[in-house]
Amino acid sequence: MEEHPVDRLIFENSDAVTDLDSLAKGYILSCRCEGKSPKTIRKHRRCLPKALSTFGLCPTTADVNAHLQWLACSIGGKYADFKDIRAFYNWLYSPRSGFPFKPEENPVRWVDAPKRPVRILPSLTQEQVLVLIG
Repeated sequence: MEEHPVDRLIFENSDAVTDLDSLAKGYILSCRCEGKSPKTIRKHRRCLPKALSTFGLCPTTADVNAHLQWLACSIGGKYADFKDIRAFYNWLYSPRSGFPFKPEENPVRWVDAPKRPVRILPSLTQEQVLVLIG
C-alpha cells in the first residue's frame, strides 16, 4: 500500500500504529458522545483496529475489498465489518473529526457493500389466514 500525503501530515514523527489506535479511540469517544449504543461501540472496538492496521487512513477500494475477503467469517459478518469501516471513514472525512479531510475525497464511499443473500420468509397459507381472521 502506498503512503497517502495526509498520512504523513497527521502522523509525521510518530509511530503510525499507536496513532491509528488513538484515532480509532477518538472515533469511539465521538460515538459515545453521540449516544450510540454500547453494542455498536463494542463492534467498532473489535473491527477498527484490524482494518486500520491493514490499510491506514486512506485506503483504496481494492484495499477495503481485499480486507473484507480476508476475514474468516460469514457474509453477514463481513457486511457488519463493512458498515463499521464505512461509519469510521464517514466520520474521519467529515468536519466532526477535526482532520483536514474533504468529504468528497472519502475513499470508502466507492466501496460496494458485500452482497447478502435475500431471505424470503415463509408466507401463510390461505387456511392459516382464515384461522387468524376467524
